[in-house]
Amino acid sequence: TRYTSRYCEENITDMIERYRGGNKYFMIWMVRVIAESKSIAPVPFLITLLTDIDPKLSQEAYAALSRISGMNPAKDLRDRVNSPAVIMKFNEFYQGSRKKD
Repeated sequence: TRYTSRYCEENITDMIERYRGGNKYFMIWMVRVIAESKSIAPVPFLITLLTDIDPKLSQEAYAALSRISGMNPAKDLRDRVNSPAVIMKFNEFYQGSRKKD
């Protein structure tokens, strides 16, 4: 996971394609790779996963977003990990981080 995460930033498009073609265990691993990379680039992809029909994938996406952003909005807002308010907080983080670049 750590080794693969080093290539996340420059290969995020390829990684997302592979994610979509993988089984559930591969998908979970890929989200963990993204979290380990702490790259901002895949944040929009992870935000879309928050509303995945599979609660395990949604939880993994939330954990990845929390690790990347250093935020825990579900706890702070006392809300679900896939609530609109939580999604908005991560979106605000992403928009703010892009302005710094």
